Amino acid sequence: MIVIEPGAIKTEWTGIASGNLIDRSGGTAYGAYARRHAAMFDKAGESSLPSPPEDVAAIIYRSVTARKPRTRYAAAGGARFFLFLNRVLSDRMQDSLMWRFSQANS
Repeated sequence: MIVIEPGAIKTEWTGIASGNLIDRSGGTAYGAYARRHAAMFDKAGESSLPSPPEDVAAIIYRSVTARKPRTRYAAAGGARFFLFLNRVLSDRMQDSLMWRFSQANS
């Protein structure tokens, strides 16, 4: 079994996610959080972090054609960094980091 773990990819996903987040939660008790997170999605989509889908396709191709494939592949868009954070930080610390990041970018 091979697991491809993509990071940020240049697609319309951030716009869709941002819009749905505001539509579904913008008028609720979670509205402030939803707006902050939507703004973070929008900013991330405009940054240089997202990779083109072709970068992920290249990783997929490399993994399925490898003689001895690894179990996991980090595919573009900051995936390695976020997988590293998953290994070294607790869920609570990751949530705190994301919250601070969203505050700084709102």
